[in-house]
Amino acid sequence: VDSASGTMLMSSLPKPGTVKARREIAAIGVTVLTLSNGVEVWLKPTNFKNDQVIFTGYAKGGTASVPEAQYRSASLMTALIGSSGVGGHSAVDLGKLLSGQIASASISVGPYTHGVSGGATPKDLETAFQLLYLDFTAPNHDPEAFELLKRRLRPNLENQAQSPGAVYGERVRAINTVNHFTAKAMRVEDVDRLDMSVMESFHKTLFANAAD
Repeated sequence: VDSASGTMLMSSLPKPGTVKARREIAAIGVTVLTLSNGVEVWLKPTNFKNDQVIFTGYAKGGTASVPEAQYRSASLMTALIGSSGVGGHSAVDLGKLLSGQIASASISVGPYTHGVSGGATPKDLETAFQLLYLDFTAPNHDPEAFELLKRRLRPNLENQAQSPGAVYGERVRAINTVNHFTAKAMRVEDVDRLDMSVMESFHKTLFANAAD
């Protein structure tokens, strides 16, 4: 049964925002918009590709602020959403819904920042923005996708101890970082300690509001 057949990416659209302010930076050909949700957008037209729009944005705050006991789970939050999908659609269903369109959007988290990125053709740009909206407001936290993520991790981690390069790299990181927990390699025993509720809470902490 094709569960994606006849469905839409978003069943209802949010109330449109507004542009609160606009200014030009003529020296670099940029228009700066301030949106009603607090986001500042820098628009830069180029002639590299006439059929491509790309976007990226970031804010302060990342995994460096997470306690050691929650670090592993928090660092894999975006991986879970990538496997789970958004808006009630699985990752497979999203592929079907986006068939024939060129549009993408995703979130990312680093040690000190978190951000968004994506792109589309001009005609599919709204689809990319809908994906971005769902990344903020409706990420799936699917238990089945969580178990799949753990099943995929285990064999990779079991094999890393057999790689001289991986063992050497881990030792170098331990020395250079005073063996800080954020630099330690993940081990098989860490997989069973992963907590989906921590991932969900970490997402809400960083992406509950786009104003920053």
